[in-house]
Amino acid sequence: MTEFQVPHEGVAFRIIGNVSQRAIYSRLTGDPVFGAVPASDGPSKESYWSIIKGTGSKDGLFLFKNRVTGKVLYSRASAKPYVWHTDGGGRYFDNWFKLIPGTKENAGMARLVAPSTDTVLVSRANTDEIANHPYEGYKVYNDQWFKFEHEKVH
Repeated sequence: MTEFQVPHEGVAFRIIGNVSQRAIYSRLTGDPVFGAVPASDGPSKESYWSIIKGTGSKDGLFLFKNRVTGKVLYSRASAKPYVWHTDGGGRYFDNWFKLIPGTKENAGMARLVAPSTDTVLVSRANTDEIANHPYEGYKVYNDQWFKFEHEKVH
């Protein structure tokens, strides 16, 4: 089993749900402009993200920035949409995530937790939406695990 590795800053990767096998995307046009598509459809430029490591009060946290739109992920506990993409480059606390590495059958994957809202991202097999679930004190479900698939360099 592979140990989870945080991607290096500047490296492009897809965020793929363990259960759903869907890659999170962000785009400027089309409907919807945010969601998840089957990873088996092949990589699209809108499904590539890069990671930015937090510093200072955000040390140990990470920002996920889309390579095409420049928008970042967020996870909120109130005000729909709960999980979406936004401008702002990480100026909001709900843009920052802690990565919880998996072990055993979840080795090589991580849970994406937004500490400021106490939520964890979820990708379910029956929908193209990305959702969240309360984190602290709640059961861990398989749909909370994500893998990062690095862009293939030709």
